[in-house]
Amino acid sequence: MSSAPRHHLKNDHQLANIIFNETRSLSGLGIAQARVNIAHAIINAEYSPHVVPQMAPSTAHVPKQEIGIYSSCLTAVLTAHTDIQKGRDPTNGATHFNFRVGPSTASFFNLQLQTQAGPLKNSNP
Repeated sequence: MSSAPRHHLKNDHQLANIIFNETRSLSGLGIAQARVNIAHAIINAEYSPHVVPQMAPSTAHVPKQEIGIYSSCLTAVLTAHTDIQKGRDPTNGATHFNFRVGPSTASFFNLQLQTQAGPLKNSNP
């Protein structure tokens, strides 16, 4: 990794906000790992020379009924930081993520699939 990030994330809450905005409508057995994977991909993108795709905003309005979801997103960020400190990256350096309708393993932005979580249910397709 290079020594300084290229993008504009200033703190863990901004990262959690992106993850919350990207995943708040998703549920299922793989959602916790999916959130950790997204945290890794965003952190990896901070230090990557690749073009980073557009993501959800780094600000979020968290309704009272979704505080548990936000908490899960913040936990994913903290887990990713712990993984990094221990030299682990479950995404193998991925810098992109996307949510697919089916079990496709096709490339994304001409990058090979590094990891997969799910299937996940989307309450807001």
